Amino acid sequence: MLVVLLITTIVVSMAFMVLRLVQQQMHAIQNNYTVSHQIHDVKQRLWMDFNRNDDIWFDRETNQLLFSNPVRPQTYRFEEAHTIMDNDTLSITITEKRFYLLGTETKDGPIDAMKLVLSSGKQNHEVFVRKENAATAQMNLTSWDSN
Repeated sequence: MLVVLLITTIVVSMAFMVLRLVQQQMHAIQNNYTVSHQIHDVKQRLWMDFNRNDDIWFDRETNQLLFSNPVRPQTYRFEEAHTIMDNDTLSITITEKRFYLLGTETKDGPIDAMKLVLSSGKQNHEVFVRKENAATAQMNLTSWDSN
């Protein structure tokens, strides 16, 4: 009788240990899926916004990315622990931002490409987006650069 109770106790404790391990793995998978979904969402939104808008500005003082569009202007505000896109808040830490205009890095003003390094735990993810400049925009950007 005592042997049966001992074996039952061992089997039940092993079952609970296995259940706990499976729950931890499921939680880790869920966190990875959430982070990858947010990164994919940021990448997709940036691509769409870069290609919908003619003029894109980065304001270094307010740490905002401004998209001018006659129908609906948009603003991205980069905070320390999250990014605010119009009415949406994404809890992604951006460790590095680089902005480019006609292939050269710029700190402020009009841009046509950007590189973000997003941090999620121990991993870093790079996002690079760019837009094709129209001929008139190219001429305006070159004249703006020469002034």
